[in-house]
Amino acid sequence: MIITAEVLKSCVTFNLSTGVFTHNVRPLEMFTTLRNQRKWNTRYAGKPAGRIRTHKNGKRYAYLGLFNKEYLAHRMAWLYHYGEQATMHVDHINGDGTDNRIVNLRNVSACENSRNMKVFSNSKTGVPGVSRHSQVEKWNVRIQANKVCHQIGLFDSFFDACCARKSAELRMDFHANHGSDRSL
Repeated sequence: MIITAEVLKSCVTFNLSTGVFTHNVRPLEMFTTLRNQRKWNTRYAGKPAGRIRTHKNGKRYAYLGLFNKEYLAHRMAWLYHYGEQATMHVDHINGDGTDNRIVNLRNVSACENSRNMKVFSNSKTGVPGVSRHSQVEKWNVRIQANKVCHQIGLFDSFFDACCARKSAELRMDFHANHGSDRSL
């Protein structure tokens, strides 16, 4: 079954300010027997819908189960609010895959989505694209955009290297959250 905005709204209610789905009372047409309908509505109607799953990479996302299938809750939030499926990636602006408030979601390309990433856990400097060049004892700065790695330069101080990297991010339209130290 393809989930449309109408079907979604008949099954759940979405709170725009909290990003939480709640089960609606379901009509008899959705069940094979009156007993099944009563049992389901008694157990679930009016209660929060969905669950949090942790991916292999440690990133956590909310999922919404409908008609024996699970859907990413942020994609369902987009459908519920805008009335149509997101055409690209639905990015969580603050990086929290469980925060599905509409103000925290945006429909972006894969390239734009990659410009709003947290700093990698294995980063030695805590700043993306800034590393120590041991042979010349300087700070090396580079940035990747549109599948091309750009060498920014070598700097004597860590501060200057970080400023150069941030400047490059601004010129290349990276999101302000890019490289921030935030939880998965």
